[in-house]
Amino acid sequence: MIVAVAVYTGVFISFLSDYFKESIDRRLRFISRSAAALVDVEELMELRTPEDIEKPLFGEMRRRLITFGENADVLYVYYVWPLSDGRYQIIVDNDTTKDSENLSTPSREAEAEFQDVLKGKTIVTGLGEYTSGPGDSGLLTAYAPIFDRDDNVIAAAGVDIPDEQILDIRNRI
Repeated sequence: MIVAVAVYTGVFISFLSDYFKESIDRRLRFISRSAAALVDVEELMELRTPEDIEKPLFGEMRRRLITFGENADVLYVYYVWPLSDGRYQIIVDNDTTKDSENLSTPSREAEAEFQDVLKGKTIVTGLGEYTSGPGDSGLLTAYAPIFDRDDNVIAAAGVDIPDEQILDIRNRI
């Protein structure tokens, strides 16, 4: 009887864990697609150089992202330009601290999965990869492509949430 209960409990916990991960994956995909739909391509095209952060449009876009991030309950939401060297440049984000990133900050190395965004796919990075080693950012990230009028991917919307709850549940299991 004890063995049967232990096996059933193990299977049930595994099912709940998979369901929880799938739920987070879907939530992140939806939020990143919603952030991508929040911006007009022509607006993004006006923000290409570090000098463009002085434009009123930059401030307006940042305010929209701050409100969106609060309403969607995500830590970070941002737009990025893909660069030809496998990196990306953050255009604008919702971070209200001194660590905010934009066109004037250095570009970042893109995750390997980011290439799928350039092919038109919405991706989630880090889901299922929970390590507590050095250099771990502690964030789960989703990217959704932003298309121009000809259906070419020209930019991406990114959202980040902390992975603390997932790590806590995994450790408790």
